[in-house]
Amino acid sequence: MVEDAISRRIFTTADASRIAGVNPASARRWVTGYSYRYKGSTRTRAPRLGPSAGEVEGVLLMSFLDLIEIQMAVSLRNRKITWPKIGKAAELFRRQWGSAHPFALQRFRSDSQTILAEFGKEIGDPYVLDVATNQVVFDALIEQSLFDVLDFREDGTPWRLWLGDRDSQVVV
Repeated sequence: MVEDAISRRIFTTADASRIAGVNPASARRWVTGYSYRYKGSTRTRAPRLGPSAGEVEGVLLMSFLDLIEIQMAVSLRNRKITWPKIGKAAELFRRQWGSAHPFALQRFRSDSQTILAEFGKEIGDPYVLDVATNQVVFDALIEQSLFDVLDFREDGTPWRLWLGDRDSQVVV
């Protein structure tokens, strides 16, 4: 992919965490992974989000798409959706849609309890799957609020993030 404004690494961990409303240490762990000690052995967690994040001259920088994934993860975690569910959904979305940034796509949803995904040919098709149960959902009350802060291109990728709400007129 040719680097453009949404894939260029320009956000520091402090920037991303301030915009998304998450602790900077959490944002860093989500995009770089981490190690920890458990019962005398060292365990490692791979990065959960932000595959384009990387160090430039010793500073961790993230792309706009990484920032959007962090923003969506914060929204899902605020809805009490667990990391195992988020991880399972991310892996499914990466395989299904071939995207390194699956939570930056307009095809996933939430109903405040689980993660749902649109698997129709076009965005807006009615084939919605509950990722946790692998069941088709017909009557879910899907919350659009996950995307109230985003504007999307015609291909479904985000290109503008509204800070606060749209009335604030502050946009990334």
